[in-house]
Amino acid sequence: MLFMDIETELAQKYAELEGIRASINKAISNAHIGTYSAAGNSVTYREMKDLRAEESRLVFAINQLELIQQGKKANSFMSTGFRVR
Repeated sequence: MLFMDIETELAQKYAELEGIRASINKAISNAHIGTYSAAGNSVTYREMKDLRAEESRLVFAINQLELIQQGKKANSFMSTGFRVR
């Protein structure tokens, strides 16, 4: 049961990570288009920083879940939605 939960959690985290990376790439590619900012769709430094921080948290969570899945001990704290004891 726990193994299946980890599989589901990993799939969700990978999907979230893909979405965050797509948002980052879109913001970077649109930063060079002058009319994009005029349309009210500009991304601020703080928003980009938040996206990068979220990307980092997701990568960490994925790494922890993969360690658990492999049967290795993960770090004592986890940024996922559940705890393993």
